[in-house]
Amino acid sequence: NIDRWISQVSKADGQPSARSDAKITTTEAGPVRITAVDLSGTVKLTMRDTAKPNQRMIAAIVDHPQGPHFVVSAGPAASMEKWAAQIDAFLKSAKPE
Repeated sequence: NIDRWISQVSKADGQPSARSDAKITTTEAGPVRITAVDLSGTVKLTMRDTAKPNQRMIAAIVDHPQGPHFVVSAGPAASMEKWAAQIDAFLKSAKPE
């Protein structure tokens, strides 16, 4: 999933993004492991989607005994910057029950 998400974002010059362009973090809290990918550029989420410039994608694998679950959020870079802390808090709130 990480490589697929990165392939959905291209750089400002139109070149494909690489892992080195993404901020990839892994955190663990008890049985929950979160691997998050944070990448900015031109985002095309689906085959039918139109590529949108100046976007940011924050995507994550939330892995736990009942998972994994996948979360993807994307939008204008300025809006995503405003909500990045809340997205991070949401991801870290995951608890298997």
